[in-house]
Order: sequence, then structure tokens, then C-alpha cells
Amino acid sequence: MTSLRIWLLLVFALVSGCASIDPLERYKDTGSATVLSQTSYHTDIVAHDGTVLRATVFQPALEPGVAAPVIIHTHGFGAFRAPRRFSIYGQLVLSGQAAMAAWDSGYWVISYDQRGFGDSEGKVQLMDPDYEVRDFITVLDWADEHLPRVRRAPDGDPYLGAIGESYGGAVQILASMQDPRLDAIVPIATWYSLQEALAPNNVVQSFWPFALDWLGTLGSGFDFDLINETSYQAALSGHIDSATTLDLNRRSPAEYCTTGQGIQADALFIQGLRDVLFPLNHGLANWNCAREAGQDAYLVAIQDGHIMPWPLQTFSGMPLFNTQADVRCGPYETTAIAMVLAFWDEKLKGITASRPRHCLTFGFGEPMPSADLILEHGGRNFRVPETPVKLGSSGRLELLLQPWDWLKGWFTPATSVPPAAEQPVTGGVLRPAFIPLYRAREGDFLAGVPHLQLVTSAQPGGEEGVLFAGLGVRRPGSPVIEVIHEQFTPVRVPAVQHTAMAGVVYPLAADETLGLVLQGFTGAYFSRGKGWGDQARAGGSITLPLHRPPDEPSAIQYIHINGSP
Repeated sequence: MTSLRIWLLLVFALVSGCASIDPLERYKDTGSATVLSQTSYHTDIVAHDGTVLRATVFQPALEPGVAAPVIIHTHGFGAFRAPRRFSIYGQLVLSGQAAMAAWDSGYWVISYDQRGFGDSEGKVQLMDPDYEVRDFITVLDWADEHLPRVRRAPDGDPYLGAIGESYGGAVQILASMQDPRLDAIVPIATWYSLQEALAPNNVVQSFWPFALDWLGTLGSGFDFDLINETSYQAALSGHIDSATTLDLNRRSPAEYCTTGQGIQADALFIQGLRDVLFPLNHGLANWNCAREAGQDAYLVAIQDGHIMPWPLQTFSGMPLFNTQADVRCGPYETTAIAMVLAFWDEKLKGITASRPRHCLTFGFGEPMPSADLILEHGGRNFRVPETPVKLGSSGRLELLLQPWDWLKGWFTPATSVPPAAEQPVTGGVLRPAFIPLYRAREGDFLAGVPHLQLVTSAQPGGEEGVLFAGLGVRRPGSPVIEVIHEQFTPVRVPAVQHTAMAGVVYPLAADETLGLVLQGFTGAYFSRGKGWGDQARAGGSITLPLHRPPDEPSAIQYIHINGSP
């Protein structure tokens, strides 16, 4: 009987979570002397082209004389708004959870369906500045004109914040470049350059473009017509042309940051280290864009973000998109929700707070030794000897072979580890090639953006191909190679390649061997490989962001490199 009551209460909450009273009555200014009760209701907002956007307004409880800032919540690609507290976003996704926490803390919150998704009309235009970005500004206009008791600056401008992940993070960045009314944005796991994300070094990813195609098509109820254009279909097949590149660029902050049209809001960027689609580099580039525009900006490196399903990536929580509940870096320790709320309280309510400029997390809950380190492009340079790698076979059977590595490691006694220069290069045929670079000391850690300079060549008569480069760690007495953050950078064969790799924040233990991993197959690019007989050779150098604990002098000499995602 008790279980039945719980279910009835839950059904009642879901059905009656939003008021059914005519929302036009809500817009009337009730006067500063009245009490506003906490409630929520749905409304329609008409975009510039007549498209109706469906939104849910969360009205805060306000005492007489109190006004509240406004938070705009935007959903990810293929998803829909938070229509009530008891919803997928309200309960399971960081952006929605933070929005609900803001509602409870005295903020107006508006969560709306972007065009083509959920209950909103229109076709999905893939973050077109003339449509999705303009829609966001229309929602700002609506809030400015219709919500009572909005906290305002002396010049009358409303205090406005925003939060959203991925697709919903990009819209607030791009909108802030057009509309200076936005004061405090929180983009989570979003892009700086959409073209570079989908096709790093012009090698189109396999998993995420197809996943986003299906999410957009099904999530919009088949209103994603753009993906059927010839150029986009060619991109899905692995051939990205100049027209598609230009089209993706106008949907990217990079296009505007490089021309001086910067971010006009203070920002808290949250980016995932294991996010293969939008790795840490994108958050760092957006952070730099905001800083160069004179904004107060912060960057938080969490572990997850967009995560491919097992066995393509290690499972760590929610499927496809996941974030961690807690954030720790140096002495700074908080929950992700509290961190976001404190940022808004400072920027929109004037409540003083402090946080690291870059909060870099080690592992799942393991704190970094310093909270003052700022990520940079550069580090210590290492030579990469010329190494042969089979393009078709290397790395393809890792899922089957790695368990044997773990088993062998249990029965292999630990021995002294020679310097990296004395360790042989292993693999390259069936297994990934592992090129030892550095034997770690206790307390060493990586934090920054590695840079790879490789010259690759194909065997005589061989076809053009792709190598995948990652950073790997081998522990003493173990044959297992752990690819840091499961990140790989595509390198064309043959080519002279100078490229940034995925940003890394990773602790090293004494006598671990840090090395470069080269292989011809990886799950994110599963359809981009070559035949089993093709072979490449690769050699050059790599620059690694190695650091020592903050209380110890570092013997590592750094070279500085200007980089981008």
C-alpha cells in the first residue's frame, strides 16, 4: 500500500507540476509589496519568423520588496526542456539540476525547447546564428518584457544568466557575442570550433556524427532536414568539403573570437577530459576568448562529458552524456551544483565568492595538488623515433587482448624500471605501438595541451591512411598500457603534421613510464581505417605539459606554443 501511495504522489506531481492558470495572468506586475509563491507554468514564445517556442517558467518564492535574476536553461542536441522538477533534466542532468537549485534559491528560471525539438515548432537548423541563436535572444526579450520583479542594474538592464550543455552551451556563447545583456553564462561540454570537433585534422569522426544524426532526426520528430543536404551526407561518409567547413564555422565561437567579436558575459566553462567529441581544448579556447574580451572567466576540467557507450569507452555513469557530482582541485572542494550556484550568486546577486581560475580535477574525486595552475600550450620536448605501425591491425583487437595483459600483470613480479631511453618500443603490428618517453618521479603530473610534430610516410605503393596518436602510461611490472583519458588524435599518412592533442590533466606515480601510443584503429573513428596489410612509419617529436608538485622546484624547461583545439 505504501508503494502505491508513493506512485500516486509521483503521478500527481508529474501531472500537476505546472499550473494550469492562464499564464498571461502571471505576467501582470503584482507590485513589490506582494508575496510571490513558488510555482511553474508553461507558455509560448513566438520567434522572429513566427515559429512557436514552448517554454516552462519557474517562478521563485519572493518576499515583498525582493526581485530576482533570470536564468535561461537550454537543452542538448536531440533532447528537450525541463518541463517540471521531476523530469530527466531536473533530476539527472547537471544543467537542469543547477537550474532547479537556482529556482529554489530565488531565481526566475526559463527552460525552453529549441526549435524543432520537444514541443517547439520549426526545423532544426544546427545552431544557425539566424535561427537558434536568434531564438535564444527572443527568449531574453520575452523575459525582460513579461516577468515581474526581475532584478535590474541601475541602467535598467535585467540580470541574466544561462546554463546548458553541448548544443545548449554553444547557443549561450554565441548569443552572448550578439547581446550584451547576458551577465553570467555556464556552458558545459560544448564546442569552440564545430568543424574541428567533428573532423580533427580533417579526419571525420565515425561514432559521434552518426549518433548526432540519429539523435537530431529522432529527437526532432524528423525535423532535421539540414542533415539530408549533399554536403552533410558527404561529411558523414568521411569527406568534409570547403562548403561544409564554412557552414560549420559560422556556427562556432572560433569564427567570431578570431575576428574580435568576443564573449560579452562572465563565464564558467565546464569541460570533460574524457570527452572525445569536445575535449578540454574547446573549453580552454572559449575561456581564452572570454578573457581576451575582458570578461571574468573560469574553466573547470571534469572527467566526463560526451561519453561513447561501452565498449568504445569505459562506462562511468549516464549513457552518452555524464558529469561528476563533486569537484576537487587543491583545497577547493564543492559540488558541481553548488559551484554553479555560487558563480551566479556572485555575478547576479552580488554575493562574493572565490574559486580557482582553472579548477583541474584528477580522476574521479582525486584532488589536484594545486588550485593555482593555469593551463598553457607548451612543455618539455621529447624525440619520437621513427616507428612502423600497421594501419589495419594495430589496436583493432585491444578489447580482447587487454584482459590478458591484466591477468599477466597479476603474476609478473615488479622489477626496477630503466630510464625511458633504455626501454624498447613495443607493438605496432597487432598491438598499438608504445614509444617510451619519460620515467616519472613521485609527484609528477600532466596538466596542459600536448603538441605533436610527426612526419608520417606510407610503405611503397601503399595508400593514404590515418594513424591515431594518444598518450599512454605503463605501470611498473605490468604490460598494460592505459591511454590517458581514452583520447586519440588523428594524424594523416603521409603528411608532416603539427597538431595539438587533447588536453590532459593526469597524475603520474613513481617509475611509471609515460609514452606515445600509435595505432591504426580506434572506436571513435571505426570506419576510417585501412586494409590489414597497409603500414606507415612515423617519427618526430612531442611536447608534453609535465609539472612537479607546487612546493618542489621543477627541473623541466618549458617551451611555449600558441595553440587552438
